Amino acid sequence: MHWRYYISLAVVVFALTRAEAAENDVTAILSLRADSNAGLLAHDADRVLLHTTDDFILVGGLSGGHVGKSVVRRYYLDGFAAPDFVTYVRTPDHVTVSDAGDRASEYGKWQGIWRSPKSGSLMSGEYFAHWMKKDGVWVTLAEVYVTLHCSGTVCAP
Repeated sequence: MHWRYYISLAVVVFALTRAEAAENDVTAILSLRADSNAGLLAHDADRVLLHTTDDFILVGGLSGGHVGKSVVRRYYLDGFAAPDFVTYVRTPDHVTVSDAGDRASEYGKWQGIWRSPKSGSLMSGEYFAHWMKKDGVWVTLAEVYVTLHCSGTVCAP
């Protein structure tokens, strides 16, 4: 009879430990996202991509696919060079860590802002990010952006 108690206790302790680890992982991912957003605001491509894999994949809201950290870096540098570009902002809604603690998904909303002589441009939608833990550190493997709203000259074909 006592062995059931100890097994039950062990299961509860394991579950609580895993839940605490997942919570710490979520906090770490949200911190990395905030740092990447700060890089966008500062127009610092290296900071934006600091926590991505070398084979990072970006699927832009209107720009299509970009594969490889160096290719995505060039994409950001070109965007930052546009005189009317202000910033992109990603706002996470939900982060889920895998049972094994080595992968995570991040869902949220994003916004792109440009200024122009008349009213500016605004693009926004939802995004998904695929995170993985590499050598104990969270890095982004891929991000996919879906444009759901667009206004202004940036939206013209």
